[in-house]
Amino acid sequence: MKNVNFRLVNFGSSRNIVTIDGEQVRPVKGKNGRYDVRFSTEKDSVRVSIKTFLFLDGALWWLASIIRFFISVFGIFDTYENHKCRAIIYEADVSVQDGVEYRVRFLNWKEGEKAIALDGAETEEEKNECYTDRRALKRKKIMIGVKIALGVVCAIVAGFLIF
Repeated sequence: MKNVNFRLVNFGSSRNIVTIDGEQVRPVKGKNGRYDVRFSTEKDSVRVSIKTFLFLDGALWWLASIIRFFISVFGIFDTYENHKCRAIIYEADVSVQDGVEYRVRFLNWKEGEKAIALDGAETEEEKNECYTDRRALKRKKIMIGVKIALGVVCAIVAGFLIF
């Protein structure tokens, strides 16, 4: 059994989903803002996948967005969302050794360039890029219009109720 540790540097986003051999793993926050992923395996190489999950890319994005709009008191107390719809995708086969700590660095976001650098391991990368999710960007524009319309309707209803 091989015990392996991936140290995620500049992870910074709870929207990134990390999977190892198809199993989703949850990074544990360590010192100085680093995150650690520890796991055990029998294999000599593992499949590592890191993807960004965008709120507007989900199945019921429209319903969830409207509910969040009302819960956040018409968007006033809304939490930060990835407004630019920036995402990363990283898929690679990584050769692992027992007891070795591998460093996964998240690079600065630049369209079409590498998203992640993995230090200390032999990797066979399939995908490693930063991109703007066009579908989520389009959905964001639709929801801005819907939120404005809902705000106007709520203001009109409130005006009728007051007067």
